[in-house]
Amino acid sequence: REEDLNKLKELELRFRSEQDEQLFQQQISEKIELEKQKMRVKQEKLKKEEEFNLYIEQKKEDAFNLLEEAQKCIEKGEDEKAIEYYENSANIFKEIHWDHEINLIKNSIFAVENKKRESELRKQMDLKALLEDEKQEKKFQEELIKEMKIQSAKLKQKEIIHREQEKEIKYRESKKEEAFSLLEKAQNYLSYEKFDDAIEIYHDVANIFAQIQWMDEIAILHEAIMNIENKKREKNYLKQKLIQDAIEKEKANFAFTEQIRLIREREKTRAIEEKVLIEEKELINSQYFVKQQDAFKLIDTGFILLNQENYDKALENYKNAISILTEIGWTSNYLNLLKDTVKTIEIRKKEIEREKTLENKLLFQQQKEEEQFQQKISEYMIREQKRLKQKDIEILKYEELKQLKEKRKLEAFGSIDEAEKALNQKLYNQAIEKYRQAELLLNEIGFPTQAVREMISKVQEKSKEEIFVKQKKLEDKLHKEREEFNFQQQIRDNIRINEMKLKVRQIELKKQREHQAYIEKRKEEAFNLLEEAEIFMKQTQYDKTLDYYYSAELILNKIAFPTELIRESIFKVQEKKRQHHLHKQKELEASLKEEKEEWEFQQKVTSNLNNEKERLKAKKLEIEKLEQLKLKLEEKKEQTFMILDEAEHFFKDLDHDNALKKYRKAEIMLNELQFPTLAIKNMIIRINNLKEQKEKFEMLENQKKLEKLAEDKILQVLIEERKRQEREKKKAQQLAIQERERVIQEQKSVRESAFSLLEEAGKYLKQYIPDYNKAISLYIQAKILLAENIGWEPEINNLDMLIKDLQEEQVAFIDKKRIEEQAHLQRQKEYEMFLEEVTRRRLDQEKLKRKQERQYRKLILKKQQVEHIKDEGLRLIDEGKKWAVYHDFAKAHKNLNMAIIKFREIGWDKEIRYIETEIKNTKVLEEKVKKEEARIESIQEQLEKQRISEKRRREIKDAKLKDSISEISYLADEVMVMIEKRKKEQKLGEKQKKEKIKVDAKEFRREMGQLIKIKQELIDELEKKEVEKRKFQEKIEKAKEREEIDNLKRMIKEASKDKKK
Repeated sequence: REEDLNKLKELELRFRSEQDEQLFQQQISEKIELEKQKMRVKQEKLKKEEEFNLYIEQKKEDAFNLLEEAQKCIEKGEDEKAIEYYENSANIFKEIHWDHEINLIKNSIFAVENKKRESELRKQMDLKALLEDEKQEKKFQEELIKEMKIQSAKLKQKEIIHREQEKEIKYRESKKEEAFSLLEKAQNYLSYEKFDDAIEIYHDVANIFAQIQWMDEIAILHEAIMNIENKKREKNYLKQKLIQDAIEKEKANFAFTEQIRLIREREKTRAIEEKVLIEEKELINSQYFVKQQDAFKLIDTGFILLNQENYDKALENYKNAISILTEIGWTSNYLNLLKDTVKTIEIRKKEIEREKTLENKLLFQQQKEEEQFQQKISEYMIREQKRLKQKDIEILKYEELKQLKEKRKLEAFGSIDEAEKALNQKLYNQAIEKYRQAELLLNEIGFPTQAVREMISKVQEKSKEEIFVKQKKLEDKLHKEREEFNFQQQIRDNIRINEMKLKVRQIELKKQREHQAYIEKRKEEAFNLLEEAEIFMKQTQYDKTLDYYYSAELILNKIAFPTELIRESIFKVQEKKRQHHLHKQKELEASLKEEKEEWEFQQKVTSNLNNEKERLKAKKLEIEKLEQLKLKLEEKKEQTFMILDEAEHFFKDLDHDNALKKYRKAEIMLNELQFPTLAIKNMIIRINNLKEQKEKFEMLENQKKLEKLAEDKILQVLIEERKRQEREKKKAQQLAIQERERVIQEQKSVRESAFSLLEEAGKYLKQYIPDYNKAISLYIQAKILLAENIGWEPEINNLDMLIKDLQEEQVAFIDKKRIEEQAHLQRQKEYEMFLEEVTRRRLDQEKLKRKQERQYRKLILKKQQVEHIKDEGLRLIDEGKKWAVYHDFAKAHKNLNMAIIKFREIGWDKEIRYIETEIKNTKVLEEKVKKEEARIESIQEQLEKQRISEKRRREIKDAKLKDSISEISYLADEVMVMIEKRKKEQKLGEKQKKEKIKVDAKEFRREMGQLIKIKQELIDELEKKEVEKRKFQEKIEKAKEREEIDNLKRMIKEASKDKKK
């Protein structure tokens, strides 16, 4: 009876243990299903994230294309289009939440709008200035006509009044002294390169010489004026050339450094790719690696030397690098790139040497010309000194000039008429020249020239105004070009910074993807281990099951995955293992009764298996239906996306109506698919806004055209009015000339007879000892002739004054000789002093020139230093980022701080902010890395402790098992037969279980294989997109390089055209 009770208890215990095992198996299968579902959800999330990332990448690409289009529009001067492109790109960046880039684009839009506004204001100002100039010109012409009428009336009314002889001598002496003092002043101005002031003084001296009848010196002065004007033109031309050369040099240097930088970047990327390939193929050894590092160091130092314009050392470094790389067996495109770099450096070196030789030649030529000019002036002064000795004799010729007075007067009036014509034609220099000729002629005959002087000053002012306007226009043009260049440079810098930021973001995304892939891989390994653990547990191999569970737990801990379920499973398996040992002991006692129960259990399992198979078949049918639904949805989705592409195509072609239709159709289809349609609604709103803007713009354009037509009509009326006035003025001038010619013709015969008498009187006066009595009698006869026939009272009074002068001149002749000798000696001394002053001033001028050259060299050196510091700073930023990627944070911080110091040296405060944000990012990354390392260490310590405790537990269990085996050894003979039977039955059951497990495992593997294939396809698509994007970026970079080269060519052509002009 007790035995029966014990058997019943054992049966109850076994039944409960079997129930517990079934529950445990069920829980494990449920957990696995849950994990599979989680995996599917995560994969769907990843797929959505990848699609979203692809969408963002596409939008980014569109935005950058729009930015490039905007850049081209700015270069062409199409500001409105550029603003539109900028706004479109800003909308795209708003969609992908790039707020910093939106601010940059807004700044660019603001800059373009300001530029556009400035250009419009400038146009309006130019138009106003033109109208104002026309008004002033008209007023000036009217004033000129009035002035000329008044002066001609005055000139006709006034008579020539001669001074007394002594006063004339004193006047001449004072004028001579004034002329020499003015010449000294002009020499000083020439030494300081004040050419306009010197020319003005030379003209004043020429007038003084005309007043004292020094005609030969006037021609020499005119030659000197011509030389000074040529010198001035040459200097202005040299200045403009220097400015243009400086701009071209600056642009060439920038293009050259940019080209080298791009080549260097390509070299770096290719070198890294080659390095990765070589490491993957395991063909590199330590010696080659050291040589390779040396080669890269030489390339880096070569690039630094290149920025310092130390081309010889840079070439040496590049050549050494090429030889090292060829030694270690590099035969790739990278070597060709290095060789191309060496060629470009050699070409650049030759160009710089050629420019230096040309500059030295120009300097030498300029110095030579200055020396020749100084020599000419000194020769002129020596000749002048010689002439002054002969001046005493030439004073006797004074009377000869009196015959030419009337002739000179007519010539003067003719010159004034020609000057008026030149003035009407806006030939100011020619007009001034003619007025000066008239002034000289009038000064020769002692005629008042105040009115002519006033006219000259007015015309000079007008000429100066015109020169000033031209100069201002040239300066504005240069300023505009400089501003345009700076603006382009700023936009390029912004784009480069954006590209750098994009690269950083792409690296971060790549790291995240790699990390995610690593996590997925480790998770897959863990789940595989869990499956194998289940198999071993079903086979009652509990030790192996525990090992696999521990391995899975370790992997999941590494990837920070929750392991509570695994921990529970481990505890259950351990319990199961303990119970298993107890069962084995009890099974030895009651194996016969268990056979029947085992058979029943097998029956139940088979029935459960059949039920499970039916359930799986039903599930398979449901999955097939779902896949068909998905395919239909995908087809519909593709149709909607095709409609969206068509809508975008219509939008790009500015066909807004068709685009609206397509977008609305796509919105309806997406609503059917329960897909978000917010972006399409925004596009519809945007297209409606663009339509309204287009209509408004067309209305504004029409209004502008109407206003322009009205302005053109007003201008046409003004031009016709001015032409009419010009025609009337010319007619009036022609009538006045005809009237004057008729009067002159009538009086010519009488005047000729009077002039013949005056000429004879002049001959008597020109003799070595003048015959004053005969000359006076002839003057009286000429006076009577003029009084009877013509009645020129002013001329008669003038002749009376001349007769009195001749009478007094005879008395003053002897005194005059004595005074002339004294003046001659004094003038000689003054001239010697003047020569000394000229030499001293010339030496001062040379010193000043040398000082200016030194300052210019210092300025160029400073610019070069700034460029070098800038390149060094950018290099340090790149190295800092590289060390941060390699987790060497000390070097990264050091490089970034050094870059901040470099940028502070050159005053780049805005760029320092970017570096500071980079430092913050590296600090955050450093903290993350430290935390990750600490977490890994703690996990490793825990695992080590678990392993030791598990080892101890196993040793204790083994000892217990040995004790139990020794206790039941006496039952071994009887139980052996029963055990063998049980083993056979167990083997059959295990085979069936294994087959079932294999079928389940195959199913699971097939599903996992499909998921892995989907994942691999997604990864391949992403890689393809990245490759396409990289190719597109390379195309953009090449296009930019071509654009820069075309711009340089265009600038060189324009500069050459300007030189020809």
